[in-house]
Amino acid sequence: MSGSRDQARYLRNNSTYPEVKLWNHLKQDQIGFMFKRQWLFDGYILDFYCSEVRLAIEIDGKVHQMKRAQDAERDRYLESEGLTVFHISARAILRNCPTVTLMIKTECERLARRTVESEPN
Repeated sequence: MSGSRDQARYLRNNSTYPEVKLWNHLKQDQIGFMFKRQWLFDGYILDFYCSEVRLAIEIDGKVHQMKRAQDAERDRYLESEGLTVFHISARAILRNCPTVTLMIKTECERLARRTVESEPN
């Protein structure tokens, strides 16, 4: 857990191509859910985050192959805080970003339904 606002800002300004490509499909509420990018959550920097449904999206590229244990620890923590962590490979974004975007929208809708269903009447 070592993320800071400065690191998050740096990452926003120096995004990878898959991050930029996906962001172009998620920004400005294009899928009906508002996302933030390189969002700081309890010391962790999330690639994308939708607070409405508590969904963290992590893009897994080559660097993630070398830090699987760290990623698993982060995921366990985020899930213990009520977030859903959705991993997407950078390769999938590069190959078919519209399909990936649809998968994210479907997951957001599922989580939104779950939230509504669990609210007391």
